[in-house]
Parts: sequence; C-alpha cells; structure tokens
Amino acid sequence: MRALHPKIHTVKIGKGVKLFVAPGGLTGVTYTLGSVDLGDAVSPRQYALSTLAAMLFDEGTRRRSKKEIHDFLDDRGARIDFSREGRHLVFSVRALRKNIPELYVLVGEMLREPLFAKAEFEIAKKRFMTVLHQDKENTGSMARIAFWKSVYPKTHPNFAYFPEEMLAVVRSLTRKDLVAFWQHAVGTGELLLVCVGDTTVHGAASAATKAFHFWQGLRLDEFKTDSAFEARPQTKEVELLHKTSIDIILGSRLGIRRSHKDFYTLAVLMGALGSDFSARLFQEVREKRGLTYGIYATLGGFVDNVDGHWNIWATFAPSLLNKGRKAIADVLNELVTKGLTPKEVREAKQKMIGRYLIDLAVPTKFAHAILSLLHNEGHDLSQLSAWRDKIQSVTNVDVARAIKKYIHPDKLSVAMAGTFPKRKK
Repeated sequence: MRALHPKIHTVKIGKGVKLFVAPGGLTGVTYTLGSVDLGDAVSPRQYALSTLAAMLFDEGTRRRSKKEIHDFLDDRGARIDFSREGRHLVFSVRALRKNIPELYVLVGEMLREPLFAKAEFEIAKKRFMTVLHQDKENTGSMARIAFWKSVYPKTHPNFAYFPEEMLAVVRSLTRKDLVAFWQHAVGTGELLLVCVGDTTVHGAASAATKAFHFWQGLRLDEFKTDSAFEARPQTKEVELLHKTSIDIILGSRLGIRRSHKDFYTLAVLMGALGSDFSARLFQEVREKRGLTYGIYATLGGFVDNVDGHWNIWATFAPSLLNKGRKAIADVLNELVTKGLTPKEVREAKQKMIGRYLIDLAVPTKFAHAILSLLHNEGHDLSQLSAWRDKIQSVTNVDVARAIKKYIHPDKLSVAMAGTFPKRKK
C-alpha cells in the first residue's frame, strides 16, 4: 500500500511527551498542533473550567504580561490558539520555522505557569456567559444539545448541557477553582505534539525537549464508557420565540467506535444520503420539493475513542415543518426498502476519497488528521493511508447490510428548536 503522506517520525521526549514530525510543505512555515489529555471526568464543571483555562493561557504568565505576550507574537507574525475539544485541551502554533524554538518555550510557559489573574478571570467568565446567552437564542445550538441529551447518558463525553445549565455552573466558579483544576491537570497524561511543514526531526525534537521537559505524564485512569444501549423513539421540542425557522436533528446512537469495521460503510452511507448538493436528501427535500435551504446527513461524536451517532440536520420555516418531516421520513423509508443504487455508492466513495486527498495536502488539516488518529485507540498512523483503501473497499452489499442494521426510522431520536406553529386543539 502506497503512503499518501510524508514520512511521519515519532520521538518520545521524557516521561510524557510524544512528538510526531512530518517535514515538507511551504518553505519557512511550520504548523504545530498539540493536545493535553484532561482525563475521564465528564461533568459541566470540568467543561467550564477547561474552557476558561483555554481562554486565559495567553492573558499572562508569571513571567510575562498579557501585553508582552501579544507583542511577542505580533513581532514574529505568529499565532497561538487554545481550545477545548472533547476530553482534550488542544493548542496550535503557526509560525516561521526560525521562531519555533522560542514559540514552544512560550507555550510551555503558558501551560506550566499561567497567571490566571483575577481581573482577567472575571472578564473571561463574562465572555463565556455571553456566548452561552447567545446559544440560548440559536436554534441550531439548542436542537443539537437536545439531540445529544436524547441519545447519550450523562456519563458519556458526548452528553451536552443546555446554556442555562452551564450558566449556573460558570457563575459559581472562582479563580481558586480554576487554579486547583489546572494544578491537577498540568503534567498529567500524555502531551501530544504534531509538527508539520518546513521543519526537521532534530530541530523539532530539540525545541520540544527544551520547552516541555517538565511534563511528567502522570498515569490517568483508563477511560471507559458503556456503549450498550437500547434505541428508543423520542421527540424533544425547544420553544424559542420569534424565530423564522426551526432546526431539526434526528438520528440514532450507533454503539460503535471509529475503529469498528462498520464505521467506513456508515461513512459512505451518510455521504450518499446527505453530504452535499447532489446527495439524496438535498435533491429530494430541497430541489424537488423546495422545503429547505439546507439538509445534511453525517456521522458525529466519534472522538476520544468513544462511540458516536448518525444524524440528519435540516432547517424549515415553521409553516413547512410538517411537510419537511414527512419528506425526510419518505427518504428514509425508501432508503430502508430499496437501499442505495450502485451509482450513489460509487459516487459517494469517489467524492470522499477526493476530499480526503485534498485535505491531506493542507498542512493544518494534515496535522488535525494525525491528531484525530492519535486520540482514537487502535488507530496507528498507517491509517492515514488505509482510510482510502477501506472506503474504496466498501461494497453495495456492505451498505445494504448497514442500512438494515443501523437505520430504523421507527426508533429515531428527534430534537427541534424554534418557534412552532400553534397546534389545533
């Protein structure tokens, strides 16, 4: 099997740091993606604390003020970003190759010695709560959260909380809570670094060793989640006043992880059903019936080695909601009774492989593809090339079997958010 990517070199640094280096790309430019495992705790409190930490790392350290950090980055045309993704704190570094050693030192300083100043902490809380208030009025966000609540238990990382629930948690947090949380998190678990672009293995390893030597890689309890469940049909409506559209999400938890053989078949199935303008849902519900501006089918939740779901998302004018739901039901019922055509399966595979190859040619997306594999148990880096072959090997028989096994229109979880038409009594 021919590799689709540059050779990826693996370097272990100290007790808890693993570096993955893929040289090649735009001359002089290097992109680094890193992640910190936050452990197996799944709670709104941890979600809030890790989000606040991500907002505050560039707001000052014990050695540099907020202004000094921002001036340092501006002078070098560099950028450092932090975010919370699943059970991980993720950071990225965009910089010229010559500046990577000192940028790594800065990231290490941010992780090891964040200031978490009280004034900045209070500002971050307000910003966080502003986003949550905005989410309360967002039909897409509210439908998505309601769907995740329907298909996952509270102990699952994919379970979600409504903005009002998160607001109560965020309001209760103090700077002392954040400091205690990060003191426990820093140095725990593996620190993963993915460096791509104009770099060398020796150069990246030398810079990473100097910057992250303090990381201890303390052992985390193995994360486990029970994937056993029974799909039950249920509908949740979130009423939002004065909205001109209703977002609807329907689907089911699958009970399989990304490493499962059926994952690739399901990816092809979702691609043919609703990945783009030419997919079956878009053609039937928008082009033929004119009921919506957007409708897609996707897989979701397959992060951090946990099981995920399939879902259809669409948006309808309130007056067209019932017709829209019927149109989706018609498509699903036809899918179950007649399946996909060989042409649909073939074209879905071609488009997926084409998009994947293009993504691997983009350094930032290439780095994210590597990190995604590292976060999922059982996915070594050879999967970057194997993915194409596994998608290509999906057959019409495989798709028919997956439809029968996983698509049950009578057992769907349905979540909707918006202004609903008044029902006749």
